[in-house]
Amino acid sequence: MSALLNIQLALEQTLKDDAALMSKITGVYDHVPPDANYPYVVIGEATEEPLNTFAQGGMQVLAVIRIMSGALGYNECFDILKTVNDCLNQQPLVVDQYETISSVYQNAETVVEEPTDARQVQAIYRIVVQKVES
Repeated sequence: MSALLNIQLALEQTLKDDAALMSKITGVYDHVPPDANYPYVVIGEATEEPLNTFAQGGMQVLAVIRIMSGALGYNECFDILKTVNDCLNQQPLVVDQYETISSVYQNAETVVEEPTDARQVQAIYRIVVQKVES
C-alpha cells in the first residue's frame, strides 16, 4: 500500500499550520493556481520505495518541496527554506495510518525559471514511515 498521498497531505497540513512560514509566503500548493503571487511553496514530486522490517509495512519517501520566489537573488528562498526546515527536518510528521520513523532534510538545489527569472529552491526530504496496524 502506498503512503504517498498520506505523506503529501501531512506535508501540506504541517506547512499550512506553521504561522512563521505562512507569514512569509502567500500559500502552500499541490497545484499552483494561475493567479498565485510569489513567494509560495509547492508540494512537488515524490519517490517511494518499500522499507519493510519484521513483516511490518514501511515506506521510504523522497519528497520535493519547491520554494518559489519572484525576488532578485535567492535570499528570500533561503530564508523560507530555513523556516520549512524548522517545520520538517527531524520533526514529528503526523501521517494518517502511519507512524513516522524519521523526517530528514536531505539536500536542496537552486533553479532559475525561464523566461520569468523566478527563483526556485527544490528541497528534498527523506521520510520513513511504518504502517500502523489497526
